[in-house]
Amino acid sequence: MQSSDTDTEPEYSIALRGVRAALLNNFLPFAFFVALIIALAWPLPGQKVLIPVVKDVHVVTFVNICTVFLISGLTLRTDELKQALTRQTLLGTVYGFIAILGITPLWGWATIKLPFTPMAFATGLTIFCIMPTTLGVGVSLVSSAKGNVPRPSS
Repeated sequence: MQSSDTDTEPEYSIALRGVRAALLNNFLPFAFFVALIIALAWPLPGQKVLIPVVKDVHVVTFVNICTVFLISGLTLRTDELKQALTRQTLLGTVYGFIAILGITPLWGWATIKLPFTPMAFATGLTIFCIMPTTLGVGVSLVSSAKGNVPRPSS
């Protein structure tokens, strides 16, 4: 009788595989959490890279935003886009536009009034509400919440 690989595999290896799978499935919330901890513990690098080009426009912020949109655009696959457009109803598409460009930004009026200490937390939440999501971030958030995300066909 042959023994399987899991019989000889140490328990810590099985546990590490489970932790790795959990981190890969929840990479976006984990990355946000790590970035938040680093930013709160050591804010100096973030303060030093705020090099203004024009009033309230900073080089690093601008480059990061452009990079996110570039990567999101490069990862789009036309066959998935065609599938999504043929499966979606007009009502779903209209709701998506209204929710992303209307409802969520209106929440910004409420979130700025939240009594957070420091006030920067309310400001950050408000900025999050008024910024339209990029495709990659939106899909990652929906996937993390176990929502309906199109999968490529085999």
